Amino acid sequence: MFADPELVELLSRLGVHATHYGEGLFFPERPLPGGGRIEPRQAWQDFLETLHPRDRERISRAARAIYTGESRSFEETFRIRNPDDTYRWVVSKGEALGTIEAPDTAETPDTTEAPDTAGAGAPLLYVGTETDITAHKELEEALQQKNRELLVLREAAAVIGASLSIHDTVQRILEQTRKIIPCQTAAVQMFQDTQLEVIGCAGFRDPGKVLGLRFPFPEAGSLSTRAIQEQRPFISLDVTTDFPAFIQPPGEERIQSWMGIPLIRHGSAIGLVSADHRERGVYTDHHVELAAILADHIAIALENARLHEKTYTMAMTDALTGLANRHRLLIEGRLLLETAARSGQPLAVAMIDVDHFKTVNDRYGHDQGDRVLQAIAACCTEQLRSSDVLARYGGEEFVLLFPGTRPATARIACERIRQRISNLHVPGLDEAVSVSIGVSGGIPRRGEDLNSFITRADRAMYRAKEAGRNRVDLA
Repeated sequence: MFADPELVELLSRLGVHATHYGEGLFFPERPLPGGGRIEPRQAWQDFLETLHPRDRERISRAARAIYTGESRSFEETFRIRNPDDTYRWVVSKGEALGTIEAPDTAETPDTTEAPDTAGAGAPLLYVGTETDITAHKELEEALQQKNRELLVLREAAAVIGASLSIHDTVQRILEQTRKIIPCQTAAVQMFQDTQLEVIGCAGFRDPGKVLGLRFPFPEAGSLSTRAIQEQRPFISLDVTTDFPAFIQPPGEERIQSWMGIPLIRHGSAIGLVSADHRERGVYTDHHVELAAILADHIAIALENARLHEKTYTMAMTDALTGLANRHRLLIEGRLLLETAARSGQPLAVAMIDVDHFKTVNDRYGHDQGDRVLQAIAACCTEQLRSSDVLARYGGEEFVLLFPGTRPATARIACERIRQRISNLHVPGLDEAVSVSIGVSGGIPRRGEDLNSFITRADRAMYRAKEAGRNRVDLA
């Protein structure tokens, strides 16, 4: 049957192979270069050498089960080395027919060797097929990789959108971007007027030199400008060639590859995420696809965080003076009071009231009165520490909180403020401005709240008014 060349070619093309272990014959034939046929033992060793190292032991065990008679069928998927040292995936199926008779003293074949032609338990004939499934495996791996990427993107989207704090959101964006896009450094840039400003960065040796950097927009030849104008992720495989004016971060290794991910909301750009690599030619079209998916989630999270921050600021800020309002004062004041009580440190409170403010409003109008309040707020702010809290309490009244400060020390600070205010010149106002200030404070006692401190400061302020105004009184 195997003498027909056409049949032999057809069976070979279909992946059919056979081994007659009793006679040492193979189909298709495996002639040696110098003539003659290859021995079964050598054929088996040659076969093992072509297997992928990770498959070799498993296939050897499965084949041994055939040779020893433990199994009559074989079905395995494995990799075989090609002449160019790449590997192809195959599915091999076969059946063993007959058994070679052997004397009782015959030895059991070695695990990694084929039996000799007279080996105990060896099949007389083995017939099988071999099918190349490399294309199927490559597609399977591609789908698995795609699935892994989708899971990572879904997790990234959930993490990025989990906070309404602008600072936390930026840090989450940088963390997740670096998981998905290969980069050593990354930055989040947001539009400030006509410039892009870095509001967050990761991977840099000295973040302080990167935060706050501003880049003009639009800028001729700029990679960022191109990404934003085209509203799609843009890559550069060699920034030195693509944009010689590229700004390299000071004190950092040179950036060679760059990716810009524009952040678009409602058709307009709100910023950009940049990813940097120190090697050339890193980014691919696949990275662009991943970045495009990630960009939407980043843009939504940033917009939500900014809106929340804006809403929070509006809810906690006095619209006229830009100071903290009464609501924010009570929140921050309670925290400062609790901290002072736990640490045994003093807290001082000052109540400031503008003298003759009603007269100013009646004589000059409420617009001029508003300007007086704005000038006093600015004057007070200039005299305070970063840890102090200044709030508009209501009308023409302001409250100052001095954490870690004794009342006597706070009185000195308030006297300095009073003097500065008395020297204020408010355009459109022909008379002097003055304030009366009351100061209270101490280490909070059990059951004492912020309101009790404010009440004592308020009483001291009224004593200052009764004593002639434009003065500071200590409770």
